[in-house]
Amino acid sequence: MPKKRGRKSVAELTTQPVANIARPKAPAGLEVEAAALWDKILRRFKLNHFNDADLILLREFCHTSATLLPRVNSQLEQTADHGVLRTRGALVKEAQALAAKLRLCVSARTRGDLASVRDAGSTALKRPWEE
Repeated sequence: MPKKRGRKSVAELTTQPVANIARPKAPAGLEVEAAALWDKILRRFKLNHFNDADLILLREFCHTSATLLPRVNSQLEQTADHGVLRTRGALVKEAQALAAKLRLCVSARTRGDLASVRDAGSTALKRPWEE
């Protein structure tokens, strides 16, 4: 179909309201705390922040952060077993890696090469009229 020339009609300029797009529900099998974390994260970000592959990682992040880590922490309070401590360390690393992959933390959404420019004492941010 050839591209239409000229002005666009009012019907072509109207857009669908964003409210019609539903956020994904928490997957079946997540515990209540993990499902609450899922909803909290999805409400915090834009609708298009997560794609389908990210939702699989988000499920694992919620399960690890809200279900597995609290269980291991309670076991660690009862006993100072090195196996439990190693398990906790592995779960924390997993949650940290998933959060970075999903861009949940601020450091994952900012560019590292611009970090030095953002410093308050940096001269790169001074404008000519600020000297």
